[in-house]
Amino acid sequence: KVLILEDLPLNDFQDLINNSLINISCHSGFFVHTSLALNKKTIDILNKSDEIWYNNWISDKDNYKVIYKSLFNSKESVKKILDQLQNEIKKY
Repeated sequence: KVLILEDLPLNDFQDLINNSLINISCHSGFFVHTSLALNKKTIDILNKSDEIWYNNWISDKDNYKVIYKSLFNSKESVKKILDQLQNEIKKY
């Protein structure tokens, strides 16, 4: 199931993150950092070329997993990304 929320007050957004089993993002900073601060399993979908930059801001990687939406010279298919997500979710 996919849930899309817009204009949610921050305290409600934080409650949602806190009550989630796994949080998945295409590196929305507040979302990812709040999820990790709350010790939640967090999957970040990003470009391989951006990983070094984002890793500068991720201090605790125990609950953090990256799935690439593109490598340096090619884009990953949506199916491959969803398959990888499904495999990661099964681990939890």
